Amino acid sequence: MKFLFKDDKNKEKLKEKEKEKKKDDDENEDIENENKDNYDKKNKREKKKKKKKIRIIVAPEAFNVNDISNLRTFIQLEKNHLKYIPDIFLNRENLTNIIHLLLKTLE
Repeated sequence: MKFLFKDDKNKEKLKEKEKEKKKDDDENEDIENENKDNYDKKNKREKKKKKKKIRIIVAPEAFNVNDISNLRTFIQLEKNHLKYIPDIFLNRENLTNIIHLLLKTLE
């Protein structure tokens, strides 16, 4: 490509730089969208797990061994675990299990 003027050469370089910049911006936007999608999926999974733990806490039937293990990890990992404990328990055995788990985490 032959340039007649110096300005034409500079304009062509500017156009190439703009194209490269646009391509980089598009790639960055794609990465940001992918990260946001991954974050949304992870957030949904965490919410489902919390809902399941809360349902276990307020269940009218007694906890099984698996439920107690799940609650133990929930109490250890959740910072505000006390806000999920209900005021009224339908099962006394569940109340004693939760109190026992809470006391263990305080040790």
